[in-house]
Amino acid sequence: MNYRRLATAIGSGFSTFPIVGAAVIELVGGDIGAGIVGVFAGFIAALTAVVVVFATWSRIRPRLRPLLDGYAAFGLAFFAVWFLRYGHVANLDEYVDIPGQIGIALAVGIAVSMISWLRGSGSGAE
Repeated sequence: MNYRRLATAIGSGFSTFPIVGAAVIELVGGDIGAGIVGVFAGFIAALTAVVVVFATWSRIRPRLRPLLDGYAAFGLAFFAVWFLRYGHVANLDEYVDIPGQIGIALAVGIAVSMISWLRGSGSGAE
């Protein structure tokens, strides 16, 4: 089994969920109904992203895979920080707000993308 393929597919779903969910909530409006619609739309988009990335992995150009790795790492880092914040681990919720959480996730995504590219995984190495 190709664990990179699986991790990238799952991470892409984790990235897609909050992006699509937040976009739908903002477009529909900020009430409880919009939240339900946004979560549902985010969930469907996330499932679609997981299936598409996993199913088309062999057809994704190797030079684009580091970007996809970074996108996946963004989602995994976003939810990792979220779980740490709301699990009250090390009182992280006092020091990191939502913009900080997004910033940390962006930094992790960029770092993973750069490391993936530098390690040559963009050249087709698995």
